[in-house]
Amino acid sequence: MSLESSHTARGSSPAAAATCLGTELSLRTATAQREHLKLLAAADGEVTLDGGRIEVVDTAGLQLLAALISALEVAGRPWTWQAASPPLRAAVVTLGLGTLMQLPPTERPA
Repeated sequence: MSLESSHTARGSSPAAAATCLGTELSLRTATAQREHLKLLAAADGEVTLDGGRIEVVDTAGLQLLAALISALEVAGRPWTWQAASPPLRAAVVTLGLGTLMQLPPTERPA
């Protein structure tokens, strides 16, 4: 599992870091994710999280994500979601983390 960072021009400032959270957000991948998310929290600019590809998520993975979001909030850093997968949404609801995670509304087919 790898987290990918890139700059995005889609409705964001040029300094906004778009971070793909990969396909797995779990205890198995926590070490690599923790280091990457620590760097992301320490960087400057707006943070855009892309959880649209997440297929596997567990409590440890959500704990890392919650720690990142809390750190961004405490620092007054702007952040937003680009996407959130159904498994990510289900885990957030199950654990009662909706208020903290502030997931984007689901897109409805036209």
